[in-house]
Amino acid sequence: MTITNNQGLIFVFELEISQKKKQFTVRLSVRRRLNNTQWVSEGPRRVYSVSDLENLKTQAIDLTLLKVAAQSELGFRKNEGRFFSPSDDFTLLRIHGDFLPQFLENCQIKKILCNPDGIILPFLSSSPLPLKIRVESQQNFFFPQVFLGDISFQNIPWISDSAPVIVFDGNHFRALFDKITHKFLLTLPHQKKLSPKELEGFLKTIEPLKNNFFLELPEKIPKKILQNPPAYPCFDVKANLQYATLLIDYLGVFFVPSQDPRTVIEDLAKGIELHRNWTEENEYKNHLKQLGFMIQANGEWYLPSKTLHTGLASLVKEGWQITLEQKPLQLESELHWDLQVQKNKIHLRAELQVGQQKASFGKLLDVLTMNTLPTLSLDDGSHILIPWNQLQDLQSLKNQGVRDGEALLFDDTDFARVAAFTEKQPHVTSDAHFQALKEFSKDFGNLKKIPIPAHLENVLRPYQKQGFYWLCALREQGFNGLLADDMGLGKTLQVLTLLQHLKNNAPKHPHLLIVPSTLVFNWELEIQKFTPTLRYVLHVGKDRLEKTAPFASQDLVITTYALVRRDLDTLSSRDWDTLILDEAHSIKNPEAQTTQAVKKIKARYRLSLTGTPLENRPEDLWSQFDFLIPKFLGTLSEFKKKYNTPNLDLLKELKIQSKPFILRRLKSQVCLELPEKTEVTLFCEFTEEQKQFYCTILEEGRKRLKQQVSQEHKVKTMHILELILRLRQAACHPALVPSSVESPQTSGKLERVLETANEILSEGYKILIFSQFTSHLKLVRKALHVQNLKTHYLDGETKDRPEVIQQFREDPDACAFMISLKTGGLGLNLVEANTVFLLDPWWNPSAENQAIDRAHRIGQENPVTVYRFLMKDSIEEKVFALQKSKKSSKNL
Repeated sequence: MTITNNQGLIFVFELEISQKKKQFTVRLSVRRRLNNTQWVSEGPRRVYSVSDLENLKTQAIDLTLLKVAAQSELGFRKNEGRFFSPSDDFTLLRIHGDFLPQFLENCQIKKILCNPDGIILPFLSSSPLPLKIRVESQQNFFFPQVFLGDISFQNIPWISDSAPVIVFDGNHFRALFDKITHKFLLTLPHQKKLSPKELEGFLKTIEPLKNNFFLELPEKIPKKILQNPPAYPCFDVKANLQYATLLIDYLGVFFVPSQDPRTVIEDLAKGIELHRNWTEENEYKNHLKQLGFMIQANGEWYLPSKTLHTGLASLVKEGWQITLEQKPLQLESELHWDLQVQKNKIHLRAELQVGQQKASFGKLLDVLTMNTLPTLSLDDGSHILIPWNQLQDLQSLKNQGVRDGEALLFDDTDFARVAAFTEKQPHVTSDAHFQALKEFSKDFGNLKKIPIPAHLENVLRPYQKQGFYWLCALREQGFNGLLADDMGLGKTLQVLTLLQHLKNNAPKHPHLLIVPSTLVFNWELEIQKFTPTLRYVLHVGKDRLEKTAPFASQDLVITTYALVRRDLDTLSSRDWDTLILDEAHSIKNPEAQTTQAVKKIKARYRLSLTGTPLENRPEDLWSQFDFLIPKFLGTLSEFKKKYNTPNLDLLKELKIQSKPFILRRLKSQVCLELPEKTEVTLFCEFTEEQKQFYCTILEEGRKRLKQQVSQEHKVKTMHILELILRLRQAACHPALVPSSVESPQTSGKLERVLETANEILSEGYKILIFSQFTSHLKLVRKALHVQNLKTHYLDGETKDRPEVIQQFREDPDACAFMISLKTGGLGLNLVEANTVFLLDPWWNPSAENQAIDRAHRIGQENPVTVYRFLMKDSIEEKVFALQKSKKSSKNL
């Protein structure tokens, strides 16, 4: 723009207003006649409004600068929340620090920034204004003085907070070095009295900027040069435990971050010049890499969580100093545990000891609860790093217990798991009650020997006496349990001994025994034989509800699983001393109505009897304990989620937790006098007609399944199971398969069974023949009769069960006893036979073992031989392979 008549709109620097508002401020003014270095004013000072800005454009010597100044002021007013009208005053304009250096430089070019007298104020930007710090000493104290150029800091009229800082000395504007900030200038102790220690701290703070100012120190501070002195490592871990800084300690004077690139470092306060020992520093870096720590681009070290504690511990052993945020970090600590049992609850407390320092268990639990970093602050200001494996153990323990202030509470039934944890700890104290619980679970052979009823003293075998002692110990501790001795070891006798003992010493409420329908007769015989003084009543039959009144006068009430659902109101309304379940695997399905009904019956104690506590899967055990100790193994969904995995560590944990409440002994362990048992697998060949029939069923089944997939895009499970059933039946005998077409009347398996049976019966032995298909048993029975071989028969429809069993026992002639697997797998003592036939494999090997144990049990005097008949090249081979897999996978 061309200025006519030496007239135009200029900016007048208002020093007092700038000092008051702490912001560089100019006034708009129209001046005439620029006289070399001064503007001459004509007329009075004017006030301009917002509406005047448009007219002022034509008078501005530099329109761009006017816009910059106006926009800067508008920005200030907007941030202040000020709304203005066209008539508002717009004479005074504040220049933001971001615009100030360029604004001053352009004003100098146009000569349009002056003081109120019109004298032009230049911006000397050619060289930065030097900052000088002069330290004078007097009587062991120091007095720093700050100068900007040759002017004392306190005499500078105006300093901006822009970058760079702009200084006004009264005649012109000057810029400082870029790194000298306004905040830095305000922190300088100008003319303050400093002690030697305070001076040292001050000089350390200004050390990073020493190349941007001049420092004058008293001459009496000498300068000492250190050439490659010993370097000692200090590893300072960040608060997040993910990163750390390697600091090098030089004689306690310098703590140099390893990423600092300087070779020479000075301590201005002490007058020391350090020449770094790069050889040792690089050795420390290489050692950190060997420990698995990784250096980052910024020079910090990344600490993998898995190697954090072991890596730091290794450094401590090698003499490194380890800190957390520059405070000592301890790695070695001890947990001191205390266990007390009060009101059926285990109170677990602990104290963390680090040398003479201690941290409460509550602080440890807080770390776990809030999921914070595994560190604790100690009273002396140091920190302790909790090892990762210790944290995992504590977290597992916390998840199992309930916090109560400074303690974790556990049900006393959970003592085995608590004991297993504390046994690994070196510092544990506990009360007598907890010690008794540990002894109970630790050594069954050390159980208190309770007097055995006199008439049974010479009847019970040694292991049965131990079983009786265990049952008594359970009651003494107030626990329920599972007697899971192998089939044929006399679980019935051990329980009757307990009931007789209770009758003799502490008669209270009657006991309730629930059994499968087929075993009522067995229990009655055992009571009459071993404990004839026990008063009992059979709660069975159509008129059973009319006989409930005498319950209170009885020692034992016996009923069946089938009747529990129907008579639940009657049975659950009474107080029972002990609720006993025989063949307790009958409640393995937690969803079954019978299972749910049994669990509703109230009793002071509960006892389960079964030779197969775990038949197919871990849930079998859950259902048992949900009856014995509800919530002991959590909810069913929690249990499945945790244990339906091949994780052996988890299954081992389950075994530890449940072991005190299960007494499980095998015949091979305690009955060395039992005769040898031999198992033989006989593979049978299809007859030609049977093979063709089997293949037809298989092919037609496959076609139906493929057709279903093409039509419905899925296969229904029931159709697969139906095909499997038909194949299993055809492998036994074609006549078992329902068909509109006449099936072949030949079976390779039947031929092999008859051939083997003839040979054994001819030698005068008796045979137990089991099958899950009653129709198969009847076919075999008919074939044996054709050969004039004597048989007896038992299945679910047999009415005179006790009589049939007795006939077989007393029959002097060699004979075969045909028994359905489901009916005869429980409660039978048939030692009169020493041979067992399993006509077809069952999915669950435990069911077969139960059948075998009808003959291989106490009282058997002859070696027992078991024959499994399997049809070669059929589905039976697959079932047999599945059995082997189940046996090998059991861990309990």
